[in-house]
This record gives sequence, structure tokens and C-alpha cells, in this order.
Amino acid sequence: MFGKKKYLPYLLILLAVLVVIYFVLSNSSTSGSTSGSTSDSTSGSSFGSTFSKGGKGGKGGKEGFVQMTWSAQTIKNFLNFEKTANPNLIFDVDIIQQQATESEVKTLLKTGKWPWDTETKKLYINAIKKNTMLKVSPEASMEQARTIYNQTIIREMISWSAPEGQFLLHGGYSINTNKDYNNNGSGTFGIDSGLVTKNNNLIRCGVDKNNNKKAVLQEIQNQGNDGITGAHKSKTINLDYKKLPTLIQGFRFINSPCDPCVALNSPPNYTCPFSLTSKDPSPIWQSLWGLQASSSDSTESSSSCNKKTKFPLLLELQSELNTMFPETGISINNS
Repeated sequence: MFGKKKYLPYLLILLAVLVVIYFVLSNSSTSGSTSGSTSDSTSGSSFGSTFSKGGKGGKGGKEGFVQMTWSAQTIKNFLNFEKTANPNLIFDVDIIQQQATESEVKTLLKTGKWPWDTETKKLYINAIKKNTMLKVSPEASMEQARTIYNQTIIREMISWSAPEGQFLLHGGYSINTNKDYNNNGSGTFGIDSGLVTKNNNLIRCGVDKNNNKKAVLQEIQNQGNDGITGAHKSKTINLDYKKLPTLIQGFRFINSPCDPCVALNSPPNYTCPFSLTSKDPSPIWQSLWGLQASSSDSTESSSSCNKKTKFPLLLELQSELNTMFPETGISINNS
């Protein structure tokens, strides 16, 4: 039949190859139809991935997955709207869906603005009025911001700039520092002039080594300075939050002792109210914690606490802090 039997082995090999190709194509066709149904739910967008930091707090599905709460058409309409309204910004729909409901985004599409309640508008305007770098109309700034930020994330952003937020993000110096390490023969000029960071221990919220999505209270203990370079030597330990009132001057828990760092988890947990002075917390944190102001001096106490020397931004910690800094889902388009 084949002329010469010596060709038979080659024909059998060819037949086997064809069978393998057939099954590969068949399987890819099946998986393609499955992935096609998934991609349809995110068509017209560039976000693609179904993963995000923590998802919905690990609830409502497998941990690490985002539950899509907007319809495919709403997502498409939202991206088209922002492409026109804010062409220089990139919107991560996976993250923004965790912040706003479909009803809220439909209001944006209908009116051109995210719906903010009266309290949020007031908090935003007050924050803009305190800005010493830029002098802009608070009302005009708010109207522009409402085309970009939903109510949930704008309240978070305002809270980060308040003294309580600065303390959570950057920490504060402990008043109980081992005196044996203070100055260490280096003199006082460098520290007093601001050229050298204080040798006090630093209390701050850091990243949990076992779960980088979780913030934990830490103390960076000063171990003195290098005799040649002057660089700080330190040791980081986890800290019992019950010790905070004895370590941070003016710190007090509003209710019972609790872990303040839970406010930096994803999603944030606003269950541990505290104050950095004897007066009320700042208005935004009172709102997030569900507190009612008992003093009219809360704004004054907030501004008096917001000092660079009390809430330092340490360069050596910046990269680690960036990994736990809350995501807005919005970034600048550099292309």
C-alpha cells in the first residue's frame, strides 16, 4: 500500500503528531470560550487583572479576588467618561469598584460628578482652605475633584493629611528613649539644626513581616550612631499598643486601648479612635470613627500637632511605607 515499508514508521509518527495537534486545538478552543466570557465582563478597558490588594477584605469570595459589582456596560461607560473628562489620569476599575457602588457611578455618568454628602463637601473645602501652598477657589477645586474621586476615597485622602493620619503613616518620636544613646558624643548642633534626625526611638505603623497587607505597631529602637559615618543604627520590634500613652506625649485612647494601625489595613478599619492631645481629634477622624465633637478647639489642636519634628518622614522608611499606603485606584498617565 505504501510502496516501501521503510516509510511506514515515518507515517505513523506523522499521524501521532496530527492527533496531538487536534487535541491541543480542541482544548484551547474550549478554554478560549471560557476566558472569552470573562473578558466580556471587562471589555473596553485596560485593567484586565482580577487581583487587587486584599480584595473585599477577603470576604464574599476567594481571598485576593475582586468581586465585580458594576455591569460590563457601566464599566465601559465609566472609562469612556473619564477618558474625556480626565484624559491624563488612569483609573483602575478593580480598585474603584471596591470604593463606590454602581448607583454612585451612574450618578457620575448622569451629572458629571461623584455624589458627595454635605459633610464630605465641608471637610474637603476646609482642607483646601488650610492649604498654604496653593491658593485656589475651594468650591471650584471641589467641583473638579468630584469628577475624579468618589466619596469613599476622598475621605481617606483627607484623613491622611490630618495629624492622626500623619501619625499613622509616619509615626512619632517616643519620649522614653535610652539616654545612653542620646547624642553619643556627636554634639547637639546637627540634631537641633535638623541636619541629623533625632536619636529618639520612633513609634510607627509598619508592615507585618508575615502579612504585608496588614499594618502592625512597631518601635524603631535607637542603637546609637556609627562613629565614622554618623549613620543611625536601629532595631525594629513589634510594640504593645497599650504602651502608647506612656511613649507618645499627649496620646490617649478615646475608649479602651486598641490597635490604631488597623486604620491602615485594606480595607481600612475605623474602630480604634484616639487623640494626640487632650482635645478632640480632627473633624475627618471624628467622622470616620463615628464620634461627636465635644470641643470647638479640635481644629486648633490639629494644626498645633502637625509639626515636622513630631511626625517625621524618614527617607529610610519611605519605600516600606509606600507598600502599605492606601491605593486610590487613580494614577497619572505619563504616556
